[in-house]
Amino acid sequence: MNLPKDTKPIVIVLGGNALLQRGQPPEAELQKKNIHIASLAIASW
Repeated sequence: MNLPKDTKPIVIVLGGNALLQRGQPPEAELQKKNIHIASLAIASW
């Protein structure tokens, strides 16, 4: 990927409740599924 030299990285941190939809139990598999969905959405910007 060729980016302009003045481009700065962005760091996005998701964890804990940010990986759960309202009402979902705090289970690792649900969080993994939700982070996959979130990462696809972020990458498409």
